[in-house]
Amino acid sequence: MSSVEKAKSTSSEEKIPAIKPFHRPPPPIFSPMSEYTDSCVARTVFSGVAGGVMGLVFGGIFGMSPATVDDAHKPWKTQLADGFRSLRTQSWSYAKNFAYVGFIYSGVECFIEWGRGKTDIRNSAYAGMSINLDLIILTFCRLHNGWTISL
Repeated sequence: MSSVEKAKSTSSEEKIPAIKPFHRPPPPIFSPMSEYTDSCVARTVFSGVAGGVMGLVFGGIFGMSPATVDDAHKPWKTQLADGFRSLRTQSWSYAKNFAYVGFIYSGVECFIEWGRGKTDIRNSAYAGMSINLDLIILTFCRLHNGWTISL
C-alpha cells in the first residue's frame, strides 16, 4: 500500500461517525388498576373517599375540645363521653367537607381536561377557581337570610 492510499483510507475513516446502537425505550408500566383509575368517574369517587378519610383524620386531630369550666362538676366518665361525642361530630363534619371538596375538585378538573383535550396546570387552576366559587356561594347562602344548602 502506498502512502497515498493510506492517506485516503484514513481520511475516509475519520469522516464516518461511529454508529450508536439503538436502545428501545422501556415499555410503559401499567398496573392492573390503571384501566379503572384512568376514568373520570373513578378518579372523582376515589378523591371523594380519600378526602373523607383525610377529613376523619384531621377531625380527630383538631376536633379535640378541651374541658370547659362547666364540665368541672361532672364525673370524669361523663366528661370523657362528652369529649368523644364532640370528637365524633367534629370528625364527621371535617370528613363531609373534605370529601365534598375532593369530589367536586377532581370532577371539575377531569371535566375540564376532557373538554380542553389537554393535561396541564391550567386544568388544576380552573378547577381550584371553581371550587372556591362554590364554597363562596355556600358560605353566602348560609350567612344571609337563613338559606341553607346542606352537604
